[in-house]
Amino acid sequence: MNPNMWYVELEIGGSKGLDPRTTASMFADARCIEEKNIDGEDCFIIKLCADPQTLNARSEGLEEIIRHVLFNYFG
Repeated sequence: MNPNMWYVELEIGGSKGLDPRTTASMFADARCIEEKNIDGEDCFIIKLCADPQTLNARSEGLEEIIRHVLFNYFG
């Protein structure tokens, strides 16, 4: 995947504004798992999993985060 070719517009809390490079870097470790037609548009579906070290660092006390996965599609 080439992050220079991605354009994603995110709206967070009513305001827009992550630049394309920052957005692409969020998905740098994602894997394309499927291509699919969604609402008449050819899209690819990506899967992004947090690594075990990050999960360990964010766990607190007796609570342990064992998995964090994000699926998204782009057309």
